[in-house]
Amino acid sequence: MGKATCTGNGIRIVETEFFAMDGYAFYVWGSYGLSAVILIANAMLPRIREKSLLKRIARGYSED
Repeated sequence: MGKATCTGNGIRIVETEFFAMDGYAFYVWGSYGLSAVILIANAMLPRIREKSLLKRIARGYSED
């Protein structure tokens, strides 16, 4: 059994059990991690593609 923490409203959370999640921790935390990676990629990829497109457009006009 892990170390128990008591919150202000009387709910006790056992930290090691919270992170272990009865053997499903790998799947749960893996899902959170994968979701975070996908959300970050969704935010960054359009910006990267926009910069690339703007550079290609600028190169196209400078060759004329």
